[in-house]
This record gives sequence, C-alpha cells and structure tokens, in this order.
Amino acid sequence: MNVLYWSGPGFLFFYICVVICAFFMTGKLFRKRENQSSPPLQLNGDLDVLFISWLKSRDKGVLELIAGLLIERGFLEDTGDGQLIRTDKVKSADDGFSEYEEKILMHYSTSNSLLSSTNLITPLTKGYYELAVRKHMILTEKQLSSRRRIAACGVTFMLLLGAAKLYVALSTGHHNVVYLVLCMIFSCVIYYFVFISSSRGMVNSRYGKDYIDRLILPLSEEVKPEIKMLVCILVGQSIISSTVSSASDSYINSSSDVGGGSSCGGSGCGGCGGD
Repeated sequence: MNVLYWSGPGFLFFYICVVICAFFMTGKLFRKRENQSSPPLQLNGDLDVLFISWLKSRDKGVLELIAGLLIERGFLEDTGDGQLIRTDKVKSADDGFSEYEEKILMHYSTSNSLLSSTNLITPLTKGYYELAVRKHMILTEKQLSSRRRIAACGVTFMLLLGAAKLYVALSTGHHNVVYLVLCMIFSCVIYYFVFISSSRGMVNSRYGKDYIDRLILPLSEEVKPEIKMLVCILVGQSIISSTVSSASDSYINSSSDVGGGSSCGGSGCGGCGGD
C-alpha cells in the first residue's frame, strides 16, 4: 500500500522514523568522507600553543593567549569593560617579545577591544590554516562541499516526502495536517543547524577535535603560564578578566574532583596564568 495514503498518525510515525534515519545516515556519510583522507593524530613533538589556540578558537584564541600573557607579565591591563590598554611598565632587553607581541602592545597604546587587533595576526593565522590542512585537522573545501551536497539531499528528501503527503491529504479532503507541518518544520530546522550550518566556514575534522580533547587532561598538570592559559581556551573559558592564578587553580581542583573533567569550575578560568 502506498504510504502516502496511510492515516495521519500512521504516516506521522513513519515520517519521524524516516527523519531519524536521515539524521543517522547523514552523520555516517560525513564520517565516511573524513575517514578517506584523515590519518589518526599522535600526541608527540613540541606543542605550538598559539597554533592549538587557533585550532580551538581561531583568531580569538590566538589573541586571547597573546593578550593573556602580556597581562600576566604586566604590560597590558584589562579595564573590565571588554577593553585592553597598555600599562606604563617599561620593556627591557630580557623581555624577549615576539613580533606579534610587539604589534599588539603598540596597538593597545590606546584602549581597544580584544578583536580590534585581529588584522595584526593575519599572516600568522593564515600559516596556521595551511598547517592544519596539511595535518588533516580541519576539513578542506572539497570535504565541506561534499558535506553540503549530502545534507542538501537529506533535507530535500524530507521536504519532498512531507510535501507529497500534504498534497495527497489536502486533495482527498483531509485538512488535519498541522502536526505533519510542525514535524516537517522542526525536523528541517534541527537538520539545518546540525548538518548544514556546521558545514560552513572553517570546520575542525574529527581528528582535529580528538586532538584537542586528548590534550586537555595531560596539559592540566602543567604549571607554565602559557600552558595554563591554553587549557582554559581548550575548555572554552575566557582568559581575559578575573584573577589569573586563582582561576587556574580552580580549573585544576575542579578537574581532579571529577576525575579529569573539562570544566573550569565555578569561578571560570579567568586569566589562567602563572602562580
């Protein structure tokens, strides 16, 4: 019997099952496309904390780490209203600033927001993008295009099936189609955000995400300021504002209490720096 002529409740149950299968198959095809070109990653070699910050939070992560270290060393000050400004502390020959630290210090001679200095690190982040592509840590444009085609097929199938049932129901004098319409809208909106919206821009691959997740626990035992700040970025906590060392200690204590969880605890990671 043609499923389009099933009763309302019967077809609605069938449609929900189809939607669940569409979600499952789309996710499976996404993973299959990545497996074809993505080797597993190993946690070895020297860690580039700026690159890892970029991998997690893109430009904002790099800027947070650089600015956080400058705040920790007393060269920048967070005014508490989302603005940063250079302090009166004088640089010495032993400070050893990098090219980008110098640029950012100069930029904050007047009060500015964190992201206002994004253009200063463009050459650095462009290099990180190329490195991430070579290491298969982010999806290539070809992989993203493949994802979008798969997702477009999935959402089109759901819409056509629902629309066909609506046509049959209305043409045969059945107007109780509200639940089907709501189910179609709800399913397509969720599908869009899960599969289509997430395939735009730069997207970390499964191996890039796994690399970040596996770094959190071993790095949480480190005492270097830059590593403590990096951990805070990896768990999604801001390192600008709040108290540096107390926020870092909060992360260490909370992670040990829950057996190495990835929460920064009640006070957050604030400035997550040195002792």
